[in-house]
Amino acid sequence: MLPFHTHQEPDGFIRTTQIEKRVVFSLMHVRRLEAEGRFPKRMTIGRSRSVAWSLRDVLQWMQARLDERPSGWSTPVVTVDPSDRFISVKEVCAVSALSKQQIDRLEARSEFPRRAQIGPQRVAWLEREVQDWLNDLKVHKTIHSAGVPFNGLMHIRRFNSSALKIARETPHIERGLTSGFSMLPRDGT
Repeated sequence: MLPFHTHQEPDGFIRTTQIEKRVVFSLMHVRRLEAEGRFPKRMTIGRSRSVAWSLRDVLQWMQARLDERPSGWSTPVVTVDPSDRFISVKEVCAVSALSKQQIDRLEARSEFPRRAQIGPQRVAWLEREVQDWLNDLKVHKTIHSAGVPFNGLMHIRRFNSSALKIARETPHIERGLTSGFSMLPRDGT
């Protein structure tokens, strides 16, 4: 019986059908960047003339785009893994229910993941960072509905799952969750 691997090693390949989903460029644009030397070269696989890109090379290209970002929301530095992909502003708006202007404002205040410049006139976000931000927002909504004061989106990242668990299990005890926050009794006394 062969061992089952749940983690894809970065030695694999990305076929042409997958590359557009990974880097949010059309295949024609990827080929143009490739010809200009600004994207990894594809290679021929086997005798069937199938072409693919090295997963390792594409991940290195993605990491370079992320490393070029100005400092801000995503600290510490993010390391790209084989399951990561870039998403366009259209996808970010769809999953977050925010407009482009709201994203710009939040990003300017370092309250939203930083975009990466992936082309001369193209930006994208790392999907994992946007999902982490959305998960933190869900934690905020849960804590806020429990009666914990909230002072803006910057405070979302201060909560962790253990603080939320404490808030749920002991609502009758005044307990500090993070600096500046406390859980008050539900009856107001």
